[in-house]
Amino acid sequence: MSINEEVVKALRIAMSAHEGQTDLQGNSYIQHPMRVSQLVVDFFTNEPLYIKRAQVVAMLHDVIEDSDVSSDDLLRSGVSSTVVADVVRLTKAHSQMPAQYLDCIKQSRVATAVKFADLIDNTAPGRLVQLKSADKKRLQEKYRFYYTCLLGVDFCYNGAQPKDHPLVRMLGERLAR
Repeated sequence: MSINEEVVKALRIAMSAHEGQTDLQGNSYIQHPMRVSQLVVDFFTNEPLYIKRAQVVAMLHDVIEDSDVSSDDLLRSGVSSTVVADVVRLTKAHSQMPAQYLDCIKQSRVATAVKFADLIDNTAPGRLVQLKSADKKRLQEKYRFYYTCLLGVDFCYNGAQPKDHPLVRMLGERLAR
């Protein structure tokens, strides 16, 4: 299967899994993984194989957590075991402590990049301001914790540490407000 076919397959799976779901602003939920899939490209500009894998993972990153699709379902549908492993890393179990969750994500360069892209999309101008005050405060605290923990990763994106990446710096500026 070509890399582009994998991205299209991931989009179809995500669209089916998120059908009828909305985000906290009332928008169709599928828009979020689609935006994350586009944002993650910037983390791997000189690595086309990572770009496509990251796009597939980004498209599927909330499928297990927010629908009745399982990792076995993804494997049966032909999604690669490497992609499924990253999607599982990005799926927070209810009993899992946030630090454990982030430690699991940091085991994969792709999962870490997808989580940064997820946080960037979730803190986009216009998204948080539409939330109720209590939701906004809760999410900002959660995102600050995730951002701080993820900065401890010990690998580079295109030769730069994650904290030096322009999108990650932008995220830090948003969360500092």
